[in-house]
Amino acid sequence: MTTQPYVTQDPLPSNYQERDAEYVYRFLYAGESCSLVGIGSVGKSNLLHFLMSDDKAKEKHLREQAPYIIMVLLDPHKIVHLQKQALAQAGTAWPGYEIMISRLRRALEELDDKNRLPQQDGADIIATISRLYLNLFNEQLLLAQAGIRHLEEAVFAVMRMAMPAGSPPNLSWKIAFLFDEFEGFRSLPPEFFESLRGVRDEFKNRIMFVTASRRPLDELINEWYENDPRGHEIMDGFLELFRGFTHFIRLLDRDSAEALIQRLQKRYNLELEPANRRNLLDATGRHAGLLRRSFLPMHRVAVSSLTLDQICDYLLRHRGVLQECQTILDSLPLVERICLWQVANGQFDSFDQEAWNSLGEKHLVDQSHQGLPSLALPLLRRYLAGLPHPAHGPAR
Repeated sequence: MTTQPYVTQDPLPSNYQERDAEYVYRFLYAGESCSLVGIGSVGKSNLLHFLMSDDKAKEKHLREQAPYIIMVLLDPHKIVHLQKQALAQAGTAWPGYEIMISRLRRALEELDDKNRLPQQDGADIIATISRLYLNLFNEQLLLAQAGIRHLEEAVFAVMRMAMPAGSPPNLSWKIAFLFDEFEGFRSLPPEFFESLRGVRDEFKNRIMFVTASRRPLDELINEWYENDPRGHEIMDGFLELFRGFTHFIRLLDRDSAEALIQRLQKRYNLELEPANRRNLLDATGRHAGLLRRSFLPMHRVAVSSLTLDQICDYLLRHRGVLQECQTILDSLPLVERICLWQVANGQFDSFDQEAWNSLGEKHLVDQSHQGLPSLALPLLRRYLAGLPHPAHGPAR
């Protein structure tokens, strides 16, 4: 019996971040890859976990394909970091193949536990992939270094798996590899990602990749390979899979934010007063990270006589809230941090238009009812108002 990490928490409602979820499911249904971009702690990992685990949402958006798309979560914090001598023997791409085959096997075991694999093939497929996985640890260097071949064979075994009895005609198994915190895979060589493009091309519309990152993939790759034109060129084939298929994750909608509050209340065995609940949603702008960090402080304060700015100032006296605000800023390039600072401090006459547009895509800025630029997160606005210009001084 095996369990996936995404089932260890109370389930999210089936309409969780429905607009974001619908976007991803649409591309998975079509057999296409897509890239998710979101500011720091906006809820990228929660969204990926939801996409994998909520059967009702899958059935709604993926319809007849829902049972036949195998989703494999890749968490960079779980990458095996080999010592220098072992890495020299196994090859720099080895950790990438290891986590992909390991998590594919785990996903199949999870399906087998739920009797969702064909009885005649399920156990054999898992045994085959287990054998391929063990080859990565073989003392014979050629076997240990042949990670791409082991991954190809593992995928090929799944692609050849028979469909369960009673399944609709003309359906084939698909695999979606979900790269959480894509920045964490920076240590892998560009040839690793080039090989993934090759696997996808061999099984077009049946192998998909979903990436989640704080910045668009093009920006990341330009930065990573600024002084390595060849590395940039090698990565370009992988990037092509996502061009035109980039989606900026929204702040939590009200139903999703309420669901998160319910989870926090259950976790801490505390219940917010209705007024505190409303002000928590307003002050955080329904940003998932700020909402989590502000929950306990908000439970301890009487807000009936406080303005929204006073509530924000109270929350900003707590280290966790300050750290979360800084996490958001750290996820943005300097030119966008400057633009946010200008908005927070009422300096509207010298915006960088490209930065403003990018912040709009990330759902951080908008026009107020008076037609002036405004920040979507009141807590972040108050935090920025107390900081020096980003180009001139350190954060508080």
